[in-house]
Amino acid sequence: MADAKDDEMKSSILGPDGSGIVTSNLDAEFKMLKNLSGGHAAERSSSLVNIPRAKLKKMASQFNGMRPGLHRQNGSFYHPLFESINLQLPTKTREINQWCRHFYKTDGYVGTMIDLHSEFPLTGMHIVCDDPKIKRFFEILFFDILKGPRLLGEINLEWWKIANVFPFGNWDDSQGIWTGFNLLNPDFVEVEKSSLVDEPVLKLDPDDNLKRIVASRQPKDLYDKLAKIENGELVNLIARGEKIPLNKFRVSHLAFKTSPYETVGTPIMFRAFKPLIMKDQIRRVQQAVYERHILPLKLIKVGSDQMPANPEAIKQVREAFDELSQDLSAWFVYHHAISAEYVSSAGKIHSFESESKWVREEILAALLGNEAMVGGTGPNFATASIGMQILINRYMRNQQMLCEWVKETIFRPVAIAQDFMKKTEWGDELIVPEIEFEFMKLKDDAQMKGLMKELMKTGLISKQTFYTYMGLDADREKSQIAREKTEEKSAAMSAIKPGGKGAEAPAGPGAPPMGGGGGGGGDMPEPPEAGPPTPGERMPAAETVPGATEGGQGPQPGGGLPEAA
Repeated sequence: MADAKDDEMKSSILGPDGSGIVTSNLDAEFKMLKNLSGGHAAERSSSLVNIPRAKLKKMASQFNGMRPGLHRQNGSFYHPLFESINLQLPTKTREINQWCRHFYKTDGYVGTMIDLHSEFPLTGMHIVCDDPKIKRFFEILFFDILKGPRLLGEINLEWWKIANVFPFGNWDDSQGIWTGFNLLNPDFVEVEKSSLVDEPVLKLDPDDNLKRIVASRQPKDLYDKLAKIENGELVNLIARGEKIPLNKFRVSHLAFKTSPYETVGTPIMFRAFKPLIMKDQIRRVQQAVYERHILPLKLIKVGSDQMPANPEAIKQVREAFDELSQDLSAWFVYHHAISAEYVSSAGKIHSFESESKWVREEILAALLGNEAMVGGTGPNFATASIGMQILINRYMRNQQMLCEWVKETIFRPVAIAQDFMKKTEWGDELIVPEIEFEFMKLKDDAQMKGLMKELMKTGLISKQTFYTYMGLDADREKSQIAREKTEEKSAAMSAIKPGGKGAEAPAGPGAPPMGGGGGGGGDMPEPPEAGPPTPGERMPAAETVPGATEGGQGPQPGGGLPEAA
């Protein structure tokens, strides 16, 4: 009879099959577990108490998993997209742009590297064209009217910072030129693209400021300029609250894409988001440590083992220290059973030096940099120079992208409008200039300069290439050399004695005699022709472009340039 009761109790604890796994009456079991303080739990607890000790030991021996020793657990599931830190990363383009702008403004390494990447490839630029008159035309357009260096600087900064740039051009049909370029905010530009169609569809979502200008028609100057775009259709779309389809001729999209089938670009800063998150977390911990160092915990002990403090004594000490904090010149008198000390985190908190170094290296690696570029420290010269040479190759691809954009977006439409053509053996060919950048040098290259000089002397490279490598403008140098020679000859002729016919200047040893006669010092040599004007000078209007008029105003319907700004 006792054995039957034991078996029933064992079944109630272990389950019908004796395995300890409940497979039936699950609702009641879950309800019991949620109300452990009573009900079935109390009955089960009381039944366990009534089990004889020997029986309890015998029953416990059947729980093999509860024996002392090694306990196995199932392995955790890993997927990189579902890691906690990866779930914190932004996914929408507008949010990614917000993160990039924030870290660019607040993080020293990010801001320095992005500025370096955006500014260094633009170290000097000039226009290349075989026709000097057309070259001068585009120099005035690019440097004086469009402010080309500043425009490319803004484009390159946005490209390296948020990887998406939308330049919006203002075209003057009457003159056939671009009059300016503005960069649209990528947060409000939608890109719709299909892998089966080459050209994407760009739409602008008007922001609150644009809606306010159209609704109030103020400021009037801005509203009038908006009303002239697309014959007023732009203003009508904004007033109706519709998205604005962007003209592909006016708007272009420059993007840094990780895959060719992506709709929009992905900034290189995205790779640094995880180490930047960890950097902020380390900074948060260090801030708490610094605050504890500055404001340590004040610990006041009142009483001792022989003289324990009562609540009244503790209250008096608290009030006395409150008054003392208000008046530092006051006196505090108490018996010996009191002590005061400061409790800080000095020597008790991990310094995070190694973690900070690792995070810093991860950020620089993500941004294509190293310590040598930021602070002149880090790897040795040989290792750093290899990394810099690789970076220069990246910069050259960046330059190529900008050169292609300027040629196809800015220069080609203007060349078509101005009808700049030349005769070739295959027929008429459009003259489209290009821009070139100076050679990029991240280190001292005295040996390379000497080599370039020797190659120029032997005729293996042109003087133009040598001037470009040295950072000089070949046309400017030629013009200045010609001017200096003219000035030297003029000075030499002015040194001849004034007088009648036949007056001669004293000739030096071995010098040929000066020609005398009615010119008062000999025949003046013809000055050499001056080179093409530099970007800072202005060509006479009649020589700027075919058909130009006086005063710098180009031909009206046929195109031309107004006065340079």
